[in-house]
Amino acid sequence: LQFLYFIVIINMAKSKNMGTGDLSARFLCSSSAACIAEIFTFPIDTTRVRMQAACKQHKDHKLGMFATASGVLKDQGVRAFYSGIPPAMIRQFVQCGVNLAAYLPIRNALGADKDHSFLKKGLAGAISGAFGQFCAIPADIVKIRMQADNKALLEGGKKRYQGTVHAFTSVYQENGIRGLWRGATPSCGRSAAIHSSGLASYDSFKYILVAHMGLSTESSVTHFLASSASGFLASAVGCPFDVIKTRVMNQSTTVSPYQMTMTTIKTEGPRALFKGFVPTLARLGPWQVMWLSFYERFCIMYTGNSKF
Repeated sequence: LQFLYFIVIINMAKSKNMGTGDLSARFLCSSSAACIAEIFTFPIDTTRVRMQAACKQHKDHKLGMFATASGVLKDQGVRAFYSGIPPAMIRQFVQCGVNLAAYLPIRNALGADKDHSFLKKGLAGAISGAFGQFCAIPADIVKIRMQADNKALLEGGKKRYQGTVHAFTSVYQENGIRGLWRGATPSCGRSAAIHSSGLASYDSFKYILVAHMGLSTESSVTHFLASSASGFLASAVGCPFDVIKTRVMNQSTTVSPYQMTMTTIKTEGPRALFKGFVPTLARLGPWQVMWLSFYERFCIMYTGNSKF
């Protein structure tokens, strides 16, 4: 449905002679590509959230990726892997649409399109990533809570939320409008870290492949190689932020990112900040490849050229 929506909207845009540099074109191409990537990688993300949400007092806090996924499949079935997919789609549509729509103007304003400075590209990615995530935080909170919610059933409790709308309204009723932006600092920090490293590395690797290795800027091979390197770097940089963000957002009471970080290190050690790195890489790596590759193909198909 998301893909069909993209086709309808982008053709409407074409019929109105949308310019190739228009923000709307980049927003639609990016948000649609992100939603497609989300559908394929969401089960891995659910496994990651279960692992990162498990603090030391939980009996399964030491379970690895495959043990966690097997437990979910055995106890709750395949559908549990897609708990929270509606708010996840909303989040990706908003966050990734804003992110890539804003990245190029910021990068060009800093002059990185001419001198190809990795630091300037990183700064552009950090700004656009943080801004895009800030717009999508309410959907991110609901996604994380719904993904972690099924654990209550295994522990003899009841699910907190009956669906996406109920989750949104419950969070609002519990903590007001500020509750929908709980964890904004680690969430935006994580997004800034991931997109600073991810977009800067993709942009730079693609430039190297095209300018120094002779590959075409519109080649799928170029997009795949650049996005693969980008996915690994983004996973490594973003994992500690991801752990703290997940735990802060999953709390029903207010806990600062600093408090959560110190508590995590004190009770579980520094290595806990990289809990779930394997599923993070297994999820973010393919997700990054699909997102950026589909984004490039959509841009080429419907606006006539690449947008990096």
